[in-house]
Amino acid sequence: MSIFEKLGITSVAEAQIQSNDCGGVQDALLAFAIIGFIVAAVGWVIAIINLFFPLYTF
Repeated sequence: MSIFEKLGITSVAEAQIQSNDCGGVQDALLAFAIIGFIVAAVGWVIAIINLFFPLYTF
């Protein structure tokens, strides 16, 4: 079951991935990109908060 199906999203991209032999690899890369984006966003939020409220020292 792909990430798109778990999220309930059906789209052209999903059809293209299903028709591709390396769909599992593309799903893994997509998941890695999403996780990386979330981690980066959290990092930026912490950095911005740190500018105004120096609670953490790195």
